[in-house]
Amino acid sequence: MAINEEGTLVVVTEDVGIFRIPQAGAQYSIAPVTAQGKPLGDFFFHHIRITDNEQLWLSTNSHGLIKLDNRSGTDYSRITYYRDQSEQKNFSARCSCLDLEGYLWIGTMGEGLMMLEDDFFSTQVLDNAESAMVHSLYASDTMALAGLDGKIVAVNTEGKLISDYTLSWKGLPSEPGISIYRDAQGAVWAGTHTSGLFRKTSTSNAFRPVKLSDDLLSQRVNSIIDEGEYILA
Repeated sequence: MAINEEGTLVVVTEDVGIFRIPQAGAQYSIAPVTAQGKPLGDFFFHHIRITDNEQLWLSTNSHGLIKLDNRSGTDYSRITYYRDQSEQKNFSARCSCLDLEGYLWIGTMGEGLMMLEDDFFSTQVLDNAESAMVHSLYASDTMALAGLDGKIVAVNTEGKLISDYTLSWKGLPSEPGISIYRDAQGAVWAGTHTSGLFRKTSTSNAFRPVKLSDDLLSQRVNSIIDEGEYILA
């Protein structure tokens, strides 16, 4: 899910499409998003990113990275597909994030970490087998954090690994983190498949669980959003 500048919640599902949920006080409505007048239920979506100009960046299981723009109401009239430029093939995009320079980072399932610059995948890092699966991403003004199997690594704005910045998953369950966020105080938040939300402060040496409500239907945390006063998970 993501929230645009107007406060409209946009929710992406794995197999039934994308929905806009505008709110007016306690009232809200749900409207399906279409592209060129057609529904978007045929894609297996992993992640969504909204830019300031209302572009939707969609990470998909088998169609790579998709950009929707030129919105009118709930319909987007322009669709752009981004593929692996070296082999001209689609890839499985797991997650994405925008850094403060406007570059889009894409974490893939098997192809490592990519960066999109001027509509071209100009950088590809983490290309060894251990780091090919990127489960989660977060970008700040100086680095991008990538959640891999068993650790978090940092990459600078030139696409180079920062060797002295590696966080272990100490304190986390033995499962990949599927969402990651670093707040203004330097604390790193990690969402997991089945075990809820975890947090590691800048001074602690391990992640610790964040107590969630016992009556939740699921402890899967797909995304983490900072709303200033609250952290939404």
